[in-house]
Amino acid sequence: MPGPTISRENPETYIVKDIDTDHRSNFANKYGEVEVRGYVNGEDFETAIETSVKGTWAGPLYGNLKDGLVVKYDDDTKGEFKLYLKNGTEVWLRVDFSSLRLGDDHKLITV
Repeated sequence: MPGPTISRENPETYIVKDIDTDHRSNFANKYGEVEVRGYVNGEDFETAIETSVKGTWAGPLYGNLKDGLVVKYDDDTKGEFKLYLKNGTEVWLRVDFSSLRLGDDHKLITV
Protein backbone atom coordinates (compact mmCIF):
# COMPACT_ATOMS: atom_id res chain seq x y z
CA MET A 1 0.00 0.00 0.00
CA PRO A 2 1.55 3.36 -1.00
CA GLY A 3 2.25 6.06 1.59
CA PRO A 4 0.53 9.42 1.84
CA THR A 5 0.78 12.07 -0.81
CA ILE A 6 2.36 15.10 0.79
CA SER A 7 2.78 18.64 -0.38
CA ARG A 8 4.90 21.46 0.99
CA GLU A 9 4.34 25.17 1.35
CA ASN A 10 7.20 27.22 -0.12
CA PRO A 11 8.86 24.22 -1.83
CA GLU A 12 11.91 26.29 -2.74
CA THR A 13 12.92 26.30 0.95
CA TYR A 14 13.12 22.50 1.15
CA ILE A 15 16.65 21.80 0.01
CA VAL A 16 18.34 18.60 1.14
CA LYS A 17 21.71 19.29 2.74
CA ASP A 18 23.94 18.13 5.56
CA ILE A 19 22.99 19.74 8.85
CA ASP A 20 25.84 20.65 11.22
CA THR A 21 25.98 17.84 13.78
CA ASP A 22 27.89 19.94 16.35
CA HIS A 23 24.84 22.13 16.92
CA ARG A 24 22.13 19.56 16.32
CA SER A 25 19.35 18.79 18.83
CA ASN A 26 17.24 15.68 18.31
CA PHE A 27 13.58 15.27 19.20
CA ALA A 28 11.01 12.47 19.07
CA ASN A 29 7.47 12.96 20.31
CA LYS A 30 4.24 10.98 20.15
CA TYR A 31 0.71 12.29 20.66
CA GLY A 32 -1.83 9.50 20.30
CA GLU A 33 -1.71 8.31 16.68
CA VAL A 34 0.68 11.10 15.65
CA GLU A 35 4.47 10.97 15.83
CA VAL A 36 7.14 13.44 14.83
CA ARG A 37 10.89 13.01 15.03
CA GLY A 38 13.90 14.82 13.69
CA TYR A 39 16.58 17.33 14.53
CA VAL A 40 17.24 21.07 14.53
CA ASN A 41 20.47 23.02 14.17
CA GLY A 42 20.37 25.52 17.04
CA GLU A 43 22.51 28.07 15.19
CA ASP A 44 20.60 28.53 11.93
CA PHE A 45 17.38 26.53 12.60
CA GLU A 46 17.83 24.17 9.66
CA THR A 47 15.76 21.10 10.42
CA ALA A 48 14.90 17.63 9.22
CA ILE A 49 11.70 15.84 10.25
CA GLU A 50 9.77 12.65 9.71
CA THR A 51 6.06 12.53 10.53
CA SER A 52 3.61 9.71 11.08
CA VAL A 53 -0.17 9.54 11.22
CA LYS A 54 -1.71 6.22 12.23
CA GLY A 55 1.60 4.45 11.54
CA THR A 56 2.20 5.83 8.03
CA TRP A 57 5.54 7.68 7.90
CA ALA A 58 6.47 10.54 5.56
CA GLY A 59 9.87 12.11 5.20
CA PRO A 60 12.51 12.99 5.87
CA LEU A 61 11.73 16.57 4.94
CA TYR A 62 14.18 19.44 5.23
CA GLY A 63 13.65 23.15 5.76
CA ASN A 64 14.28 26.12 8.01
CA LEU A 65 12.13 26.84 11.04
CA LYS A 66 12.53 30.59 10.45
CA ASP A 67 10.32 30.05 7.38
CA GLY A 68 8.06 27.52 9.11
CA LEU A 69 7.78 23.93 7.98
CA VAL A 70 4.42 22.51 6.91
CA VAL A 71 3.74 18.91 5.91
CA LYS A 72 0.32 18.33 4.34
CA TYR A 73 -1.16 14.85 4.08
CA ASP A 74 -3.53 14.50 1.15
CA ASP A 75 -4.66 10.92 1.65
CA ASP A 76 -7.55 9.50 3.69
CA THR A 77 -6.22 11.22 6.85
CA LYS A 78 -6.22 14.75 5.29
CA GLY A 79 -4.46 17.29 7.45
CA GLU A 80 -1.13 18.92 8.22
CA PHE A 81 1.79 19.27 10.60
CA LYS A 82 3.28 22.71 11.16
CA LEU A 83 6.60 23.24 12.94
CA TYR A 84 7.48 26.78 13.93
CA LEU A 85 9.65 28.86 16.26
CA LYS A 86 8.20 30.55 19.32
CA ASN A 87 10.04 32.83 21.76
CA GLY A 88 13.14 32.68 19.55
CA THR A 89 14.44 29.21 20.48
CA GLU A 90 11.43 26.98 21.14
CA VAL A 91 10.29 24.52 18.46
CA TRP A 92 6.52 24.02 18.50
CA LEU A 93 4.21 21.65 16.63
CA ARG A 94 0.65 22.24 15.47
CA VAL A 95 -1.23 19.17 14.28
CA ASP A 96 -4.40 19.79 12.30
CA PHE A 97 -6.20 16.66 11.14
CA SER A 98 -9.99 16.53 11.08
CA SER A 99 -9.95 12.89 12.20
CA LEU A 100 -7.68 13.55 15.22
CA ARG A 101 -8.32 15.73 18.24
CA LEU A 102 -5.02 16.74 19.82
CA GLY A 103 -5.90 20.07 21.40
CA ASP A 104 -3.38 22.88 21.66
CA ASP A 105 0.02 23.23 20.03
CA HIS A 106 2.84 21.16 21.52
CA LYS A 107 6.36 22.27 22.47
CA LEU A 108 8.90 19.82 21.04
CA ILE A 109 12.27 21.19 22.17
CA THR A 110 14.23 24.31 23.11
CA VAL A 111 17.42 24.79 21.08
